[in-house]
Amino acid sequence: MQQYGEKPRTLLLLNGPFREDFQLVKHDQRLKDRLLNKFGGVVAVETTVVFPQPESLYKKLITKLSIEKIYVFEEGYGRVIYMQLLDLVNRHGLDAKVSDCGIPYEPRIYERFSYIDHVLAD
Repeated sequence: MQQYGEKPRTLLLLNGPFREDFQLVKHDQRLKDRLLNKFGGVVAVETTVVFPQPESLYKKLITKLSIEKIYVFEEGYGRVIYMQLLDLVNRHGLDAKVSDCGIPYEPRIYERFSYIDHVLAD
């Protein structure tokens, strides 16, 4: 888990190739600046788990940091992580909006593109 900026109100949940490409932000000031310009203060959680997500961790982060928006970046048709976070927010009455920001397909190896550009796109 990484925090960028002060008083984060946004949670980015990154899985699969989004997680791998997001590593670039840690080493590139231009990407950090783009991240802060787009989202403001943010907490980025890079997960390798698809199911089940660590519900208690997310509930604690959302309430402790007063997270207002959650962006879920995952690959594929299932939207498994997005559905879990949406369920968590609704079941516990948390005041956060969950957005599905993944790509709706699973690219072939020769179709590889920049996942970090997808995250930081305007």
